Formats: sequence, structure tokens, C-alpha cells
Amino acid sequence: MSDYSFVLNVSAINNKRFFYRVIGYLLACLAVAQFTTMAISFMLHDKAFWSFLLSALVTAGAGAALLVRSGGATELKKRYLFLLTTLCWLSVCAFAALPLYLSLPQLSMTDAWFEAVSAITTTGSTVLSGLDTMPKAVLLWRAILQWIGGIGIIVMAIAILPALKIGGMKLFKTESSDISEKILPRSSHLSGSILLVYLAISAGAALSYYVGGMSWFDALTHAMTSAATGGFANYDASFGYFNDKP
Repeated sequence: MSDYSFVLNVSAINNKRFFYRVIGYLLACLAVAQFTTMAISFMLHDKAFWSFLLSALVTAGAGAALLVRSGGATELKKRYLFLLTTLCWLSVCAFAALPLYLSLPQLSMTDAWFEAVSAITTTGSTVLSGLDTMPKAVLLWRAILQWIGGIGIIVMAIAILPALKIGGMKLFKTESSDISEKILPRSSHLSGSILLVYLAISAGAALSYYVGGMSWFDALTHAMTSAATGGFANYDASFGYFNDKP
């Protein structure tokens, strides 16, 4: 084997390991969200508890396996950023669809995938009906996915990835049409400011909805989907369900 071929093989291995590392971290974060939903499902005595427990274990296991295989890789060539962005979206959507598929027997994997993609991309389209009687854990999960999708790619790009030794703003540009330079000198400042504003908007919306007559659960879920501008609701009538509220 020539020296040039050896260098190419080493580079390919390092890139693959870095892919494992980034996707592994994202799946670990998703597993935390699934465990949180599982805990709330348990408190609500929701029948979807076991589905979220199994999903969280599978997601956490997959994330851990990828992190173990990453071998501590810390470098990635710039031209692979586009592929990494695509793989991140596909991986997160696939594992995000798992709780929906397990919780709703009538839902096919294709429909579960569609719902997860719609939520994470904050598109707002849904294939679900009978939301009024659906397990609350499922409704909460849809809201969480949409809330994460509203800010997730930005936080990942300018906060998480720099911690993994890669320029977060570069990946952000592969996911958008932005060609500007950094607004602030440190990406951590920018991500922190965005997150605080997002949390404030979400909290303000939840409080407003609760004061307006919604239950705490409806106020929380609708606040998350409103802040993300996705529009998922807990009822088939969507926001029209609350026509009798102030």
C-alpha cells in the first residue's frame, strides 16, 4: 500500500469515527428527552409508559454504541459537513419516531416517521387523528420534538459541535442559506442568548395559555409548539377546541 493510500484510509476512518461521535451525542440527548417523557407518563399513569421506556433504552443504547466506536475522534474534513448534517437529521428522526410507532398500534412505521420529521422540522403537518383520546405522553412527545426542532439545529451547530472540536457555525451554514460571519466573538455567547430568549418566549406563552383557561398540560404543550411556530395541537379541532376560552 502506498503512503497516499494509507493517508486516505486513515482519513476515512477518522471521518467515520467523528460521524459516530456527533450522532452518538445527539442520540444521547434524544434519549434524555425520551426518559423525561417516560417519567411524566408514569406520573400521569399513562399507558404509553412502557413504549417510551423501551424507546429510551434503545436510543440510549444506540448512542452509547456509537460513542464507544468513535474512539475519541476529534477532527473532520469540511467537505464532510454536508453529509454529517443529513445523517444527523435522519438518525434523530428515525429514533424520534420509535415511541410513536410503539405507542400507537394503528400507526405504521412510515406514518410514525412522517410525524417525527414533521415535528422536528416544525412543518406542522400530521397524519394522526383521534388526538382527543390519545395518550398524553404521545401528545407531549410531539410537542417536545417540535420544540426541540424550533431551536435544535442552531443549538447543535453553535454550542454542541464546538465542544466536539468542530466549528459549529460552519455546519450551520450547510443547513441554511446564511453566509454571514459570526455575530458575536464566541459561539457559546450566541447560543446561550438564543436559548434564553427561546425559553422566555416558551414560558411566557405557557403562562398566558394557563391564565387564559387551558390546563397546565395543554398550556405547556401548546406553548412549546407555538414557540417553535410548528402548530401541533392536542385536539383534532386544533386551536379551535379552545373557542370557549377567553
